[in-house]
Amino acid sequence: MFDRLNEMNQEQLQVVRDWFFTVSKFYRDLDPDPIMRGYRDEFMIFMKDLFEEKIFRGNKTALKGLKMVINDLIDICRSLSPTDRKRLNDILREKFGYDLNDADKKQAKKIETILTRGKLRSDIEYYLAKEWVDHLLWSGGAGDEEKARRLDELLGEYEQRVAAKMEKASKRKEE
Repeated sequence: MFDRLNEMNQEQLQVVRDWFFTVSKFYRDLDPDPIMRGYRDEFMIFMKDLFEEKIFRGNKTALKGLKMVINDLIDICRSLSPTDRKRLNDILREKFGYDLNDADKKQAKKIETILTRGKLRSDIEYYLAKEWVDHLLWSGGAGDEEKARRLDELLGEYEQRVAAKMEKASKRKEE
C-alpha cells in the first residue's frame, strides 16, 4: 500500500504546503483580471482540500508529487519581472529562510548530479530535467546548450526505460 510519512516527512509536507500557498497567493495577487484571480482562488481551494485529505497527510508518494508541483512553481517564477521576483524572494526569505535563488541553486546542483551520473532515476528527476532543458536554452550561459542537449538525451533514455517497464508489466498481466 502507501508508505506512511514519518514525522520529518510530515514537517516537509507542511513546508511544501506553505511554500505552495505563499507563491500561489503572490501570483494570484499579481493578476489584475478578477476572472483569472477567481480561477486561481478556486485552484487554491482545491489544493487546500487535497492537502487536508488523508492521502496527502500520510502518503510518501503524495509528498513526492507535491515536490514536483513546487518545481513547477519555481519554473513558472522564472518568468517574473525582476521587481516581482525580488518582492517574492523577500517574502519567501522572511517566511522560510530561503528564496527562489536558493531553490534555483539547489535545482542546478541536482541537474549537475544527474548529468554526472548520466541517468534519470525517477519521475521527479525526469520532470525537473524537462523544465531545465528550456531554462538552459533560454538562459544561454556558457555550456548551457550542451547541458540541455545532454539532458534531452537522458529524457529520451528514461522514456524508453519507462515504456519498456510498462510493456513488460502489461505482458505479465496478460499471462
